Amino acid sequence: MSRWPSGQAVADSIAREIKAATCRWLIDDETDILDKLSESLDRIELCLATGEVNEIRGSLHAWREFFHRWQNTLFHQEANFNRIKDQFGDGLSLARIDTKAFEVLISKSGILKTRLNTVYQSAMATMQIVESERSIKEAELASKLSMLAFIFVPVTLVTGVFGMDLPVNYLPISKSTHQYQHS
Repeated sequence: MSRWPSGQAVADSIAREIKAATCRWLIDDETDILDKLSESLDRIELCLATGEVNEIRGSLHAWREFFHRWQNTLFHQEANFNRIKDQFGDGLSLARIDTKAFEVLISKSGILKTRLNTVYQSAMATMQIVESERSIKEAELASKLSMLAFIFVPVTLVTGVFGMDLPVNYLPISKSTHQYQHS
């Protein structure tokens, strides 16, 4: 019997170590990504809480894109985590990777997905309030313009009628009260 491991045993050991390194890298990388997403949501929630209307209005388009992109990403990440955990289930424990790490990622992903939906709903509600306030201001301006029109349209009509350069006998007043002779 040889003291050296067989070629297959060495290949299996190398494959396990590559799997373990890849899984550790994946777990670390995905954890960083999920942490950055959480920080971004914190910033958006803070902006919504302070109610800075101009900042909210200016950021809405970027936020919408952010929300939709991250909802899609989280859905696919969660599916990929489950697939990797199922595919490498026994191999992960042999490679000294605790399947709990994947379960934590799946849980964190689910929590962030729920939080993302909540923040999205909050952002949309805030934007509806901002747009309602803007509509109210526009309605107030339209009301003021209507009041000005109420005053100036009749005055304009009267000045238009009496400012016409018509002969006097065309006016109804001229026949009943005065008789002018034209030469």
